[in-house]
Amino acid sequence: MRVYDIVIIGRGISALSAGIYAGMSKTKTVLIRSQSEKHMASGVNRYVGNMEGGYEEFYRKTEKQMERFSVEKMDAEVLGIRVEKKKVVVVTDSGEVESRSVIISTRKALDMLPEDKKKEPFVFLCGTAFNNDTEVASLAGTGAMAAIDARLHLT
Repeated sequence: MRVYDIVIIGRGISALSAGIYAGMSKTKTVLIRSQSEKHMASGVNRYVGNMEGGYEEFYRKTEKQMERFSVEKMDAEVLGIRVEKKKVVVVTDSGEVESRSVIISTRKALDMLPEDKKKEPFVFLCGTAFNNDTEVASLAGTGAMAAIDARLHLT
């Protein structure tokens, strides 16, 4: 079983932003990108650092930025999420991943958690799991805040 400090589940800008902020703290972080998940965006809203271009260009730039911080990427289907004593186990079609905290960026992954486990102090939400809004600028902000909260939890 692979073990991390932070596991991020998602494909969109909020998940990438969470990866950047988690990686900045040098935590052992993995981003699990489920191929069946679709990232949604209505535009880039001229987000800081992306004054020109469309969503796909913005996505590539954000992903490249995340890679600078040694965040691992895993393309796998999330089959389930178990919350145990002070840890989370994400079950994927590639095996199980254990973590001291989890950032969930998709409604599909959030729905895998029992209602009473969604409030655990090491479960953080961003993106469409946090809010059904699809504006990229607001989703990127929720990813950054989720990662900061996860980093604080680990300290």
